[in-house]
Amino acid sequence: MIRPVDIFRRKKIDARPMSTRERAMLPAAERVNSIFTADTEKASLLQRLANMLDDFLAGKRQEIILPDGTSTTVGVMQGKADFIAKARGFMAAEGMTPDARDNHITNIGARSRLALIFDTYTRSCYGQARWESGMTPEKRHAYPAWRFVRHPGARMPRPLHVLHEGAVRLKTDFQFWAVEMNSPAIGGFLLPWPLYGFNSWMDIESVSRAECIRAGLIGPNWTPGPVDLSQFGATLPERLMNRSASVQKIKDPALAARLRESLKKRLGADALDRDGRLAIPARELAQRMQQQAEEGSPVDVLPVQMMLNMDMVSKVGDKINIPASGISGKVRGAVSRAARSVDAVHTDGPLPQAHIRQTSSPQLLGSFNPWEKDAPIAISSAGKHPDLTACHEIGHYVDLWGLGKGQCHLTPGMIPSEIETEKRSKYGSEHSLEMDELMSAIMESTTLAAIRNIPGRYYRYLESRRECFARAYAQFIAVESRDKTLIKQLNRQRQERNLTQWTIKEFKPIRNAFRNLFRKKGWMK
Repeated sequence: MIRPVDIFRRKKIDARPMSTRERAMLPAAERVNSIFTADTEKASLLQRLANMLDDFLAGKRQEIILPDGTSTTVGVMQGKADFIAKARGFMAAEGMTPDARDNHITNIGARSRLALIFDTYTRSCYGQARWESGMTPEKRHAYPAWRFVRHPGARMPRPLHVLHEGAVRLKTDFQFWAVEMNSPAIGGFLLPWPLYGFNSWMDIESVSRAECIRAGLIGPNWTPGPVDLSQFGATLPERLMNRSASVQKIKDPALAARLRESLKKRLGADALDRDGRLAIPARELAQRMQQQAEEGSPVDVLPVQMMLNMDMVSKVGDKINIPASGISGKVRGAVSRAARSVDAVHTDGPLPQAHIRQTSSPQLLGSFNPWEKDAPIAISSAGKHPDLTACHEIGHYVDLWGLGKGQCHLTPGMIPSEIETEKRSKYGSEHSLEMDELMSAIMESTTLAAIRNIPGRYYRYLESRRECFARAYAQFIAVESRDKTLIKQLNRQRQERNLTQWTIKEFKPIRNAFRNLFRKKGWMK
């Protein structure tokens, strides 16, 4: 019986100063059998992390003396929280004390980064150990197939997984297990064993020979043949590091050129811009990768394709790009606080980088451009409630890119009615059936009834579904996050009685509908 710790002990410390992108170009066997974390080359830290993970996976125990003088045994490494605390303690002793305020995934000392390291290695080792134990000739003879099952607690049920829950396939059907159920297009790793994407909670269970015969998967005289497992190599996808994919960041020019040409060949000449950055929207990237799988591309697709797959669950704050210059402290602070409030409430689907711009207009306090790939959001420095405005514009961004179909396309000569039709075809609030409950609660509210009874172009603008969603989204983030600045600005808006926001009582069903939508999507915190 192969144990998770046996899988882990195959791995060797690799402290070469390489990013995850550069490691993706290494041979599969070298990648799967190394212990590393991106951009970290301090061998002592990697060794300490490896020792702690080994202690946990091996179930190593130690004797301790209790206050009453008796003794008992406890785990040397008692879980994720213990791992994080001891890792940070070691870094402090080594003079690597991280900024306690920086919990970004790219900070090696961040709790989120250490939690990711712990989860990645332990869960992948458990999954691979159970899978390998079931792939021996004896086990495959007695239990030729796996059943695709889900454990309770899924935060992000992929529709493809829901469709195939309970499906029974031969263990050697790698097209199903690796290419389809673990496709990068749905956040997977192109491996036949669990994990099938983080937070999916999908797993495998053995199916007996008798059941397989009854299902017609094998005949009565079927015997298992040899299987080549060398094609599978486990790598940590760059999307888990919450960074944008970019060949530009690779230090070795020759490696960068090789990677760039490989990507263009596999994903299309337009997949990268001239600087080596991903130049196509996440959904289009996913469609191209899925098309490759459907056309029968080999299972051993370059792991860099997994790296380039944008997060199926994104942190909105990681996608908001505030320039280093040209943005005032007022606007910078407002956008940063708004993004943190959004991240405290929900995650999101695949999102491009959204670039912040600043204006000084006293009339147009904020805007979102749906026609450009870089999803520009403009915030005015003259606004009285910039945090709420930022949440409002982020609402448009989420509506189009997270809940909708992505970038609108402007054709020269389009008339206003055609422009409006294009927008309605792309924004989720305009057409998405999964948003019916939410949009009905918004559009049937007393406030909207009052707006409809007032003539004028401005009120027709307030009545549009896109604007209603963005205003409701901003209010939802304010009340759900309980951010003091947002609540203060929201109350100021209410006091102006301009029908742009809802009363507390009236907003309750809208708030519940938002929660239901985000829970169904697996985004609600």
